[in-house]
Amino acid sequence: MMTPKQRDLDRVKASLKKHIRHADSNAIVAEGDSLVLLRAMPSNSISLILTDPPYHTTKKGNIYGDT
Repeated sequence: MMTPKQRDLDRVKASLKKHIRHADSNAIVAEGDSLVLLRAMPSNSISLILTDPPYHTTKKGNIYGDT
């Protein structure tokens, strides 16, 4: 019997298949424009989204040595 978590993970994998770089039974790593990927995912199927935006794209005075 498939758990709700497994069912959601399978739905997300199907919606992101061309963007997936790694997937296992607990996580999916997808690459692409975050807004495009978010719109492709089924509603109410995600418990955590971790993004890696381009940090330091502007100068920040509170970061020592930032060039």
